[in-house]
Amino acid sequence: LDRAQGAKVLSLDCFDTLLWRDCHAPSDVFEALPGIVPGQRAAQEVNARKAEAVLRGRNEVSIEQIYGQVLPNADARQRANAIDAELAAEASACFAFGPTVQLMRTAKANGLKVIIVSDTYFDERQLRDLIAAAAGQEVADLIDRFFASSTAGVSKSQGMLAKVLKAIKCRPCEVLHIGDNRSADYDGARALGIPALHLVQFSEATKQRLRFERTCQQLIGDARGEIRGLQPHRALLSKGEAEVGDPAEALGFSVLGPVFHAYEAWLQEEAAALQRERGGTVHWLFLLRDGHLPHAVHCLGASVSSAHRVEISRFTATAASLTTNEAIDRHIALEHGLNPSTLARQMLFTEQEIEQVCGGRDMAQASQALLAELRSGQRKKLIKRRAREQSARLAEHVRSTANPAPGDTLMLVDLGYNGSAQNRIDAFLSETFDVHVAGRYLLLREMAATGHDKKGLIDQRHFDPQMLEAMCGNVAVLEQLATTTMGSVTNYTSAGEPIRKESAVKGKQSQVRDRVQAGCLSFCKQALSPPVIRVEEQTKQRGWRDAAASSLTRFMFLPQAAELGVVKSFEHDVNLGSERMVALFDPSVAKEGMRRRGLFYMKGSSRMYLPAELASEDMNTRLSLLAQKRFGLSL
Repeated sequence: LDRAQGAKVLSLDCFDTLLWRDCHAPSDVFEALPGIVPGQRAAQEVNARKAEAVLRGRNEVSIEQIYGQVLPNADARQRANAIDAELAAEASACFAFGPTVQLMRTAKANGLKVIIVSDTYFDERQLRDLIAAAAGQEVADLIDRFFASSTAGVSKSQGMLAKVLKAIKCRPCEVLHIGDNRSADYDGARALGIPALHLVQFSEATKQRLRFERTCQQLIGDARGEIRGLQPHRALLSKGEAEVGDPAEALGFSVLGPVFHAYEAWLQEEAAALQRERGGTVHWLFLLRDGHLPHAVHCLGASVSSAHRVEISRFTATAASLTTNEAIDRHIALEHGLNPSTLARQMLFTEQEIEQVCGGRDMAQASQALLAELRSGQRKKLIKRRAREQSARLAEHVRSTANPAPGDTLMLVDLGYNGSAQNRIDAFLSETFDVHVAGRYLLLREMAATGHDKKGLIDQRHFDPQMLEAMCGNVAVLEQLATTTMGSVTNYTSAGEPIRKESAVKGKQSQVRDRVQAGCLSFCKQALSPPVIRVEEQTKQRGWRDAAASSLTRFMFLPQAAELGVVKSFEHDVNLGSERMVALFDPSVAKEGMRRRGLFYMKGSSRMYLPAELASEDMNTRLSLLAQKRFGLSL
């Protein structure tokens, strides 16, 4: 406005300038139309435009003309009801973009009139009612006049703007026009001498990423009978992403931000539900190391009095669980075949004992010697005694950190994906503190029907098992981006202080990860006050869950080159008593494997983020892998 000296009128496009949709494309709203298949609604709009062009030489149509084609045998009342249903669906999907509304308010304060000029099948009254229903009457009242192509008979690029100038009795230089369509809103206005600005919603890279996320949503499986393609993070990306220059921060802002904002919002709802159901205090126990980023997000906007960072690794949880012969035998049976030294550490052998049993032997001999030792009654007694001591120290760690009272709830917060630590210590924590234990995970795919209180933002309640399995196969990249610079806890002092092994993660990887997390936190902080003005959000929980699932799936299977540039040298520490580090992905190995065996080269691969290795392959190959994993195809 400061640059538009002499302007008397602020002219705005409507859709994607003032009114935005939560969904990816306008046609995603059509799924919510009762009794009408989306394809029917889309096809008959094309037919309505064709009929108008042939019969009257015009291409602009009204919603009434469209429904004349959609419902050819309906009466006027039935068509009116169908139109009302579409307007209601649009209102539930739409919101006003905050920066645009602020511009309108400033314009009004400066004495300018505000008008809407829209290429749309809605008429002026319908547009006004839609804005009021979606964004509130206060926003609608900022607008002095509405102009719609359906009424004018021509679009902006075909001459509607000239008609607008005549109607408002203004010279071109007295109007500032802004819109998202470069051809219609910028070129068309400038051709008439109207000062114009092109609102660029997204960069080309962001457009591609959002298209790929929508593709993943379609493969995941959309809701039926409701608005599809929900992407509630679009406005936040448009407003904030362009200000992020560092590729690592951009990965955190654009990819992890929507995921962890969705996770935190869901955790808030789950904590409130646990409080209503069980009473007492709900203690948020963020399980480090992977709980580091969820905890940082939580601290942005929530009370942290009941939020605690606890260090319970799979290693310490396993060690604390070996208090019975059954638990010992179960672990031996499941883990026999590991490196003997690693299994011995899990079974609470000292390093000196490991050397006595396994030292000087090859792998097969050491494995047999260890198995024989583990079968002895004396060794089992020793393991059980050490496990009881370990569990007492673990309990002291929880007590010194959270100090739960009887009747409270310990809500374990972790990325997932199986809840292995909870499986091992659920009963122990419940009995020791007389509390309820609830695991709340970002991604949950249980390998056994444990019966424990477990839920995931992304779990089998909303997604089928094959989809969950596909995501879990690549979860290591998420773990490495959410963790913190510390070694994994291996034991505790008698006072409950963690004893950690030295971190094997390189300093450079930690520095990159910190920048990624800074970007994620920036998104989540902005999401607390989003650039969105709306009356009511009916799809909030489902929308953010869909956004998290599609964002993760897209990053896992269709990563962009800039994203892979951030994590190209990352390694994953296996943990559980092992010192082994595994590369997340290796394109050079993939190239050789693809040449020799095609996608089957992945079978038996030790790397943790295999789809990233296909980034340079054609889209057919990448989609083949996604489809095979997502649907569990027996190929």
